Amino acid sequence: MKKNILMILSNPFEPDPRVYKEAKSLIKGGYGVTILAWDRENKFPANDTVDRIKIIRFQNSGVYGGGLRAINYFLRFYWAVLNFAYREKPWAVHCHDLDTTVVGLALKLLKKTKRFIYDAHEPDYYGHFLLFIKKIIDNFEFFISRKADGVFITNEIQLKKFSKKNVENIIVLRNAPDSNVVHIKSNNKIKGDPILGRIGYIKPQTGIENLLEAASQLKKDFPDIRVLLIGKVFPEYTQQFELLLNEYKDTVTFLGFIPYPKVIAYYSQISIAVILYEGIFEFIDSTPTKLFEAMAFGTPVLISPVGDVKKILSEYPCGIILPDLSTENIQKSIRKLIGDPVLVEKFSENAKSGFRNNYNWQIMEKRLISVYRKMEN
Repeated sequence: MKKNILMILSNPFEPDPRVYKEAKSLIKGGYGVTILAWDRENKFPANDTVDRIKIIRFQNSGVYGGGLRAINYFLRFYWAVLNFAYREKPWAVHCHDLDTTVVGLALKLLKKTKRFIYDAHEPDYYGHFLLFIKKIIDNFEFFISRKADGVFITNEIQLKKFSKKNVENIIVLRNAPDSNVVHIKSNNKIKGDPILGRIGYIKPQTGIENLLEAASQLKKDFPDIRVLLIGKVFPEYTQQFELLLNEYKDTVTFLGFIPYPKVIAYYSQISIAVILYEGIFEFIDSTPTKLFEAMAFGTPVLISPVGDVKKILSEYPCGIILPDLSTENIQKSIRKLIGDPVLVEKFSENAKSGFRNNYNWQIMEKRLISVYRKMEN
């Protein structure tokens, strides 16, 4: 009999790439998967099916962020999920991110599920909270992790973090793309040569302002240079970003949000993937998914030393690590890559090798299915 898995996440599943890949892999492995998502703005269908993944969205109102003020919204979401899961009695509850684990643990304690999985997408969820609150949350996370039948993480920084606290059943599932993504094509041809591409959320402290300024200055020597930006704009950044688009309209192409996996196709047109972050709590320990996506296409990267990026690029040199996000440093690095095609080709081959040998979803899928098979026993 097919074992059913409930995946719980506190976003609307647009789709969320990690959740989407895991769900597809588990279905391929013979499991039934239903995703319970939270659509706080009522933008998506309440009931949906994507690639045999059943999706149920609870359209409870809510806000993103808000800290402790958002507790009431979460309690209503938890109650809706608990009611659904209590009736369904799934074999496993797979909780994505720390904010859904309360439900998973409750169902395990109530004996309404046999297996409880904690999928920690981020190394540090609440680094911006007051220190004493963060300590409480950290201790809660370690408590949850010890109760879980499996803890899925994304990089080696998390592995060290949980290992120090004697958490067992840890598995590293990188946010790497499927090997087949390189065959995805886009009919939208971007004009420019070279094209500096940044795919991902458009928000502050990601070096966008200095990137645009650097590209604009390089236009004197490289008149066809273009910056391609793709992603959802954070509301608090909208006004500033619109001013940037107007100021650098001769240099930038902005395509807005393109859902996964269609967005992946644009790496085939990018000359240099720009993956820059300032060293703040939100980014410092996270290994960007965009690194692995760029590697899949052999696209050289200009990247900040966040997460375990240094280790990955020491194994597979595929770009330039840039600790300083000044306009001058960004410009120098871009100029170095544009002016050295031999280096770019070397970076491209190393990127493809790293993707092929270590950082593709087929490798992660085997780990995922193996852990689930062990949990059956």
